[in-house]
Amino acid sequence: MAFLNGLKLTHVAVAAAALMIPVFAQGCSNTDDGGGLGSVVGGAACDSLSGTSQDVITVQTYAQAASDLAARATKVQADWLAICNSLNTSVGQPTASDASTSCGTLNTYIKAQAGLSIAVSVQGGCHATASIEGTCDAKCTAAANCDITASCTGGEVVVDCNGSCSGSCTISDPSVTCSGTCTGDCDGMCDGTATTGTCSGTCTGTCHGSCEVAPGSAECNGQCQGTCSANASPPYCTGTVSCSAAATCTASCHGSAEATIDCSNPSITAVITGDAALNTGFQANLDAIGTAINETTALAPVIADLAGQTSSALSAISDVGTDAAACFATSTISFASVGVSINVSVSASATVSGSS
Repeated sequence: MAFLNGLKLTHVAVAAAALMIPVFAQGCSNTDDGGGLGSVVGGAACDSLSGTSQDVITVQTYAQAASDLAARATKVQADWLAICNSLNTSVGQPTASDASTSCGTLNTYIKAQAGLSIAVSVQGGCHATASIEGTCDAKCTAAANCDITASCTGGEVVVDCNGSCSGSCTISDPSVTCSGTCTGDCDGMCDGTATTGTCSGTCTGTCHGSCEVAPGSAECNGQCQGTCSANASPPYCTGTVSCSAAATCTASCHGSAEATIDCSNPSITAVITGDAALNTGFQANLDAIGTAINETTALAPVIADLAGQTSSALSAISDVGTDAAACFATSTISFASVGVSINVSVSASATVSGSS
């Protein structure tokens, strides 16, 4: 596998190389049976796995995260298929029905072009649905008897709020209406001056990132650090929960949250010299390429981290008996297939950057 030196994706290639650890997904149900975590994908085997013990919650969150990431990795691979097919068409190369073949064809074409230069720069990150991780973390820490306030490091204890907030309120989305401090690009007024870029002062307009509203805001539809008049989630940590008893469980929560990432509206430039047709294809697909690169960058290390939790999750099976074993046994997607999907995406990223 190529290392993506010019695209800030080197860590992705390293992470993806370690993903070939088979685990199981799609084993649990989409409904909450009142005793388990709920929202876990699959069939009857996991429906019978109920309770609020630490081991039960650990198995359920792990199966959920594996399934969520499998679905997202498959989607990203499909996005790369569409991109590579489009670029192949622009240079008169055959298309294919799978990303590995299509992007491989593109890679072979690019390598054969003497004097071809490709420079791609992508800015802008991804935003996950924080409430998914927060609600999940709260169940993990409760099951492990962790004090969320005492064990939260590198972040703050917040709640998702749909009302007034006594403290600071942070609204995160690909784009939000903002009247506060914008972490990202501000499209509107920055301290009274029109802007479409970064704003170190007060942004009034649309913030592409996260907007922090002053304490005491009447309406906070985001993360509230303080007391909220209408909580939409249990308290959770925006950083790392340093409670070893819940480590495997919270890592799975992070995996499920990252599977919801929105990487749209990237800032991307591509300078291709030596092949006018390829350049035309790149310019027509810039937004899709930037989004796919950002998604690949974000997902690969998360998948690698969850793969590293395998032994801890599987060890919980012996503690909760045959129901947990059945939950895993009925899973239809292994983490090996997730690794294959993300590896294909990493290779595709290398191809479009010209670094493979």
